[in-house]
This record gives sequence, structure tokens and C-alpha cells, in this order.
Amino acid sequence: MNLNPIRPLLMTAIAISSAAELSAKKPDAPVTPAKIKAVKWISHRGESADAPENTLPAFQLSQKRKTDGMETDIHLTRDGVLVCSHDSDTKRMCGIPMIIENATFAELRTLHPAGKHRLFADVTLPTFAEALDTMKSDRTFYVEIKGSNPAIIDAMMEAVDKSKVKRKQIVMIAFDAEIVRLFKEKYPKQKALWLTGLDPNRPVHEYFDTLKAIHADGIDADGNQAVFTKPFVDALHDKGYIAAVWTIDNPADCEYFISIGVDAITSNVAARNRELLLFKYGK
Repeated sequence: MNLNPIRPLLMTAIAISSAAELSAKKPDAPVTPAKIKAVKWISHRGESADAPENTLPAFQLSQKRKTDGMETDIHLTRDGVLVCSHDSDTKRMCGIPMIIENATFAELRTLHPAGKHRLFADVTLPTFAEALDTMKSDRTFYVEIKGSNPAIIDAMMEAVDKSKVKRKQIVMIAFDAEIVRLFKEKYPKQKALWLTGLDPNRPVHEYFDTLKAIHADGIDADGNQAVFTKPFVDALHDKGYIAAVWTIDNPADCEYFISIGVDAITSNVAARNRELLLFKYGK
């Protein structure tokens, strides 16, 4: 199976980009190859458009396509094994309902989280340790702690320390602000971003108040362009925060976020969008 179909997809991606530009917000500043390369392109749950999300094939595909990094979600099983899955229930991806925190790893390993990808029918639910094994030394790993179980914090870092991956390659992300605070309390030198949606009706200072209170290194927010603007990114950078955005599959939206200076873009098609924009603007 060809796991690196970037060039053959370019013409299709260009057509998608042309249609997307009709509705996307225009870039605030010129987009250049240097800016495209400066952004960290993070494969959301691996290269999950072309392989089942949060599985070894998706992680390996992210590596083969040489995105800057990848993202995963982790849960703790009943018997203390960290596994990669976005949902707490296996129903959506496996077709069989099983609550991860109530199941043993052996039980979960019998399932096949292929989702819509029928060519990967035999794929199994990976451990976080197995995901770490796919990482090379020049890549970044965004790891989302799901839920609010603080036991995952130490389990995650113990798995990292047992692997070949260096701590500096890991960026912990979480929606639960208390988890971010606890993580930074235990591992103050480790990068951690607060995941959040952006509400145009919420005072912007509240986002900064939360970041300060939990000692986060930055924000990893949804792509609401009414809030995620150049002044917002500039304010984050002025305070020393990282500005990351998810989940951006529209290449024209990627252009917008590159133009306002975000540090990282998480996408289900990270490699395709990076190559498309480099093709469009010239390498």
C-alpha cells in the first residue's frame, strides 16, 4: 500500500483549495514559503484522513510524510495501560461499545478501530508506548489527556521516559484547565497548552486570565476567526505564549492562520495542506 500519496493528491487539493477560498477569510499578510515552513504542521490523530485515526498506520503515515509532528489522545484502561483513542467509548471507531476506563487492555486489544477505513480492518488499538515508538527525534508530539483523571499525568510522563522520545518533544494538551495546572505543577519545565473553543461573546481577557492562572505555555484553540485574529496572536506572543490552532483542513484557512502568525496548525490533512501551499507559493 502506498502510504505517501502526496504528489498525486495535489491536483485534487488545488481544486478543493480554489473552492474553499470563496468562503475563507482572506490572509491578513502575505504568505511566503518561509512562513509556511516556519509553522509546525501537526497531524491530527496521525494522518487521519488516509488511515484510521489514532492508530499505528496513521502515526506511521505522519512520519513518512514528514509533518513536523502528530497529535494523539490518551486514556487509562482499568488495568493501568495508556491507550490512544479520542473517544472514551470504542463504539464509533470499532463498532462495538466498550468504555475504555472500565475495560482491560487485553479486552480492548481484541477490537479493530478501523472506522471508515475498510482497508485497515485488522488494525488494533495502540498503546501510548507504541505510538511513542513511531516518533523520530526531530518531531513534536502533541498529547491530549482526555477527561479529568490526574493519574494519567504521571503515567504519561513515565511512558515518555521509558521511550526513546525526549521530554522536549512532548507537548501536553488538555481541555480541563485543572489538568493543565496540575501537569505544570508537577512538570514545570514541560510544555503544556490549554485546549479551548473560542467564543466571540466571551471577553478576550478571560482566556489570558486562565492561561496565567494555570501556568500554561500557550493556547491550542479552535479556528474561530472572529476571535483568532492577528491582534489576538500578537497579544499571546507578547506575553510569551504559544498560539496553536485546530483542526484546520481547509487550505485557505491554513493560509489565514499562517498570515496572522500562529505557531502550529493541527490538521487531519497536515501534509497535504503544507505541500499544497508550498506548491502554490513556490518552494
